[in-house]
Amino acid sequence: ENIRGAEMAAEEAGYTLIVVDSRESSAREQQAIAKIIDGAEGLILTSPRMSSAGILGIAKQRPVVVLNREVGGLPSVLTNGGRGAGLSAEHLANLGHDEITYVAGPKASWADGGRWRGLEEAAASLDVTVRRIGPNSPTLAGGARAASRWLEHPSTGVIAFNDMMAIGFMRQIGVEGFEVPRDVSVIGFDNSRTALLVDPGLTSVASPLAQQGAAAVKTLLAAVGGLRLPEKPLYLPVRLVERGTTARARSNR
Repeated sequence: ENIRGAEMAAEEAGYTLIVVDSRESSAREQQAIAKIIDGAEGLILTSPRMSSAGILGIAKQRPVVVLNREVGGLPSVLTNGGRGAGLSAEHLANLGHDEITYVAGPKASWADGGRWRGLEEAAASLDVTVRRIGPNSPTLAGGARAASRWLEHPSTGVIAFNDMMAIGFMRQIGVEGFEVPRDVSVIGFDNSRTALLVDPGLTSVASPLAQQGAAAVKTLLAAVGGLRLPEKPLYLPVRLVERGTTARARSNR
């Protein structure tokens, strides 16, 4: 979705957006940037894995905007993942869940850290116990592998790093005889199209991803045009979309 938003904004401004998938690898990021930087007017780095020093070095060569991570001195466009985790915890607590497991994302993910901190803060105020399983690959397989660890200490509430992991988790615990939401309530992140393709529909934190991509392009073009940009990150709001994977905890029915 954020690629689609970025592409539309770039096209409207007369630019072509080139997309490179680094597959969560800092080395691939650096290799790709080295190949394209001479022909690019600016770069948007989405959830980059390279060091902040490396990113700042690139910014000395071309204007840079960062998505889903803060890098001091550079403009960034973020969705408020910490708030999303807090909304998820509040929703589960209101349904009577007092133990929540967070199925974490990749080890080097800045967004993952923000979500976990937001969840911890919310849990403290809600008198809810939280634990973390991870790091994990942000994929169906990553969610399925996390399910095996969840089985060692099941909780009635689960929040996953993204929708794909949530779906992988649900599939695996289904194989083990657990039913969602009868036995466990599950919440994902991103409110992707896949959230609508599972039964029951996945409760998920919706982020304005297309808006984020468009905002990144507009910010980058302003920098290319020589405008001085604010160093304070732009945070976009999130909301919780309730569907069928959350219900009252069994002990509270």
